[in-house]
Amino acid sequence: ISALEQARSKLKSVKKSLRTKQFERDNYRKGASAAMIATSSHSLAGFSAGAMSTIVLHPIDTIKTRLQKGAANISEAISEGSLYNGIISNLLKEAPNSAIYMTVVEGIQKVFLAALPNAS
Repeated sequence: ISALEQARSKLKSVKKSLRTKQFERDNYRKGASAAMIATSSHSLAGFSAGAMSTIVLHPIDTIKTRLQKGAANISEAISEGSLYNGIISNLLKEAPNSAIYMTVVEGIQKVFLAALPNAS
């Protein structure tokens, strides 16, 4: 009788494992499953991307603005002062904006993928 109980117990665990694997297969999408990637990671990714792009592109934008204001050439635009003047206000604007944008886009994508199962 104990061998029969062990076999039943083993069968239960195998069935549970198979159900879990089937659930994972059914809920799998390209890359990681949507349940695994939390909204906060999308926000963090957007925030980081916005901050990095601002840090990298701010000097170029500053040079462009100085040239539009009347600097004779790029050398003069660069020598007018620090290329990072005003970056704090730009970071405070762009990083949260990118975080919100990324979170909203990913949320909408999740809704559409759920509504249109053949779209993925």
